[in-house]
Amino acid sequence: PTSMIQELLETNIYKHGRHYLLTKIVDKSLAIILGKLCKHILLLRGYRIPRSMQINGWLKVRSYYPSQIEFGEDVIINCSSTSNPLIKQTSSIVMLRRDAKLTIGNSVGMSGVQIMCARLISISEKTMDGANTSFYDTDFHSRDDELNILSGQYVEPKTIEVGENVFIGAECMILAGAFLGDNATLGAR
Repeated sequence: PTSMIQELLETNIYKHGRHYLLTKIVDKSLAIILGKLCKHILLLRGYRIPRSMQINGWLKVRSYYPSQIEFGEDVIINCSSTSNPLIKQTSSIVMLRRDAKLTIGNSVGMSGVQIMCARLISISEKTMDGANTSFYDTDFHSRDDELNILSGQYVEPKTIEVGENVFIGAECMILAGAFLGDNATLGAR
C-alpha cells in the first residue's frame, strides 16, 4: 500500500484536495482487507487459492459440496468500484449443483463478474473480462412452453468454454453452450 499512497499523493492531492485523498486511501485499503479475508474464508471452505490470486473487495461465493472451483495463478477479481470504477454489481460465483465445476486459468482478470455454474464453465488463461460480465451455463428453465418451470422438468445445462487470450467486453452475457476460441474478442454489451 505504500506505493499506492505515494501514487495518490503525487497525482490526486493537487486536483481534489486532502479529503478526497483520504477517502480514496480508506476505500482502497478496505477493498484489499476484504479481499484477503475472502481468500481466507475460501481456504477454510476447502478451495485451493494460490498465493498470487488477488481479490479486491468482497467476492460472494455460494456452493454445494462437493462442487469444484479451481483458480489459476495470478488471477485478479475486482469486486468493488474502488478497484474498477465501471463495476455496477458485486462479484459473485454460484455453484448451482453438487457436480458443477468452475475452472479459472492462470492470469485471468475479472471485474464485477457474475458466474452461475450448473455443469462446467472453463475460462482459460490470459482471459480478460470487462466490467459486469456474466456467465450462465444454464437457462434456469425450459424455453419450451410444454416444459415450463412448474412442470418440474429439469433443464440440462450446457458447458461454457472460453479459450486462451480472450477479451470479453463490458456487460457481456456468456450463455449456456457458448464456445469462445483462442484470441477471440467479444464486443461490449
